[in-house]
Amino acid sequence: MEKLHLRINELDDVVHEVSGRIQESEIELKQVRDQSHEEKDRLESLLRFREETLKQELESKKKEIERKELQQNEENKVLKQSVREFEGRERDLKEEIRKLKQNLDQSKQEYDILQKEYEQHLDQYHILSGSEIGAKATAANNAGRISQLEGQLTHSNEEIESLCRISGENEKKVRQIQHSLDIAECKENASEQTAISASNRARNAESEITSIQESIQEYLDKIMNAERERDSALQRVIQAKKELDSMGERIVEQERTFEKDKQNTDKILEEAERPKNEVISLKRQLESLRNEQMKQNTHSQSISKNLVQEQEQDRNREIQKMKDELERQLKKIEQEKRQLIEDVTER
Repeated sequence: MEKLHLRINELDDVVHEVSGRIQESEIELKQVRDQSHEEKDRLESLLRFREETLKQELESKKKEIERKELQQNEENKVLKQSVREFEGRERDLKEEIRKLKQNLDQSKQEYDILQKEYEQHLDQYHILSGSEIGAKATAANNAGRISQLEGQLTHSNEEIESLCRISGENEKKVRQIQHSLDIAECKENASEQTAISASNRARNAESEITSIQESIQEYLDKIMNAERERDSALQRVIQAKKELDSMGERIVEQERTFEKDKQNTDKILEEAERPKNEVISLKRQLESLRNEQMKQNTHSQSISKNLVQEQEQDRNREIQKMKDELERQLKKIEQEKRQLIEDVTER
């Protein structure tokens, strides 16, 4: 009986020990659960911190992108204004070039007209020059005729003088020879008619010479006017050529300015593409950060969940093992108790 009591006491001690171990296991399980919750809270805090950091980074990137977009919009406005100004200048240059070309065509037409007028004046000058030669030839013929008439006039004057001398002699002999006086008077009358005719011919010759001289002067005036008109037409042609050259230079200068403005506009457009590319790059970075945040959140949640599950599973397995062990020991103790009771009963 003492042995039985000792055995029962030992079994009670074992039961107490097992109960203590179970309590310790429950306390340890509670600690593990508390640690799991703490680890979970720590991981959640870490996730929240990481999420907050990523949100701040995303917010910063968003602000940076918004700033870049605002800057890009301002630059686009400036570029659009520059493009509109350039287009306006281009239209103005095209209109000015069109007007210059129109003026050039008009100047060419005027030049052609002046050239034709110049050629006409030149032909007229040649004609007048030919007329001058003819007039000079006529003047030479008239001069010959004048010389001939002057010779005839001189001869007539000589005849008149001779007749005068004869008349004087006849006046001296009037008292002596009446018959001779009558003959002298007849001769005198005939001489007077000859002198009048010669004088008339001389006056006609002088009038004809004056008319010829006036015609020659008129031809000379026409030639001088033609030469002045030719010089004036030549000056207008030279002036028109200078204006054409000036217009050509202005057109070349306008084309150079147009080409330079076009190159500047191309450079401005190229510079405008750079901020746009930067904004696209920032958007891609933002999208990449978002994807990374989602991956990290998913990964962190998965790690946290898996870690907690693994820890709980490990603790549960350990507790289950301890329970199984305790149940096995309890069953063994119960079996030993029954065996002892049977032995005592048999005895």
